[in-house]
Amino acid sequence: MKKTKLIASGLLSLTVALSTVAFSSQAFAQTTDTTVNGNAAAAPAPPNAGVENPAVELNGDILVDGDTEANALHETEAGAEIKYESTLDVKSIKDTLTAVENSNLLPAQVKNNLGKIVLYDTASSFVATLTVRDDQVDLTNVKATLSENNLFKLQDQNGVEVETFELLDANKQAVKYTSLKVNMVLKKTYESYVALKDDVLAAPDIMVVKTTGAKVKDTVKPGDKIKAEGYVYGEFKSTANLFGIEMPFNFNWEGVQLPEGKDFDNKDDDDTPEEMITFTSIVKASADADDDMPADMPMDPEKKPEMKPAKKMSKSPKTSDNFAAGAVFGTLIVSAAGVLTLRRKNRG
Repeated sequence: MKKTKLIASGLLSLTVALSTVAFSSQAFAQTTDTTVNGNAAAAPAPPNAGVENPAVELNGDILVDGDTEANALHETEAGAEIKYESTLDVKSIKDTLTAVENSNLLPAQVKNNLGKIVLYDTASSFVATLTVRDDQVDLTNVKATLSENNLFKLQDQNGVEVETFELLDANKQAVKYTSLKVNMVLKKTYESYVALKDDVLAAPDIMVVKTTGAKVKDTVKPGDKIKAEGYVYGEFKSTANLFGIEMPFNFNWEGVQLPEGKDFDNKDDDDTPEEMITFTSIVKASADADDDMPADMPMDPEKKPEMKPAKKMSKSPKTSDNFAAGAVFGTLIVSAAGVLTLRRKNRG
């Protein structure tokens, strides 16, 4: 993702947050200073109240055993375990939240009463998915874990759901794929902006979802490429109340490929969508295969295994979700939620 996108996204969040806070302060002044027949007049509805905001992008990546696969294809072999690890960078969200609270543009009436911001009907979830060819990788026994944080937890006991589907390849032949879905939800119910903010700021800058149990099938051959495609997305909904003024909001986010971790197999491909986070492994000859060769059969150092072109997979529908940055995104939603809570109260 280009730096300009990150900067634009951060400025957008900051601007909207400050606008929201300003509105809250102004509306509060109107309700306290204006009366009708002895009763406080209702504050005017804030502009764009309840409007869903553009999705914010966060950098994510897929690794295996610490390898980003940015400089060379990751090597594996038939029967080996592949421990996919998905990361998401949420530091920019935390920094934006802090900047809003410290801004001189934040009205004193609001800055001095952040502890009085109440949240209602708060709900959040996010999904990460990982998709591979069913004839290459067995995901049957995969389990997932989420890095330690106070915000999100895995919804299911093993942390994953597995489903199989078919897509047509370039030759219109049906190819079966298996998708690993990781669902994450809030650990607790948030009724206070301050409680939400504290958990957001306490979250790690990089959130990680780790998996175990994915196994390369024995039917793969040396030179085969195993491509994993990941997607991550989510939302945060709530209604904020300050001085009797309510503001509904809906915040969405999505993960994009960390530029430094771009799949080596896609390094010259500018057509791959930024939200598709990929990782490519290549199957090498096993040590056992060399041992089984007859002693009188010399190895030809010039002979290289046949490289099969990577199968290009269609982007899995967002209802089937994907695997990357998973966890990290939860923090994004929550952080932005805090930001959105403040910002719509600053628009006047």
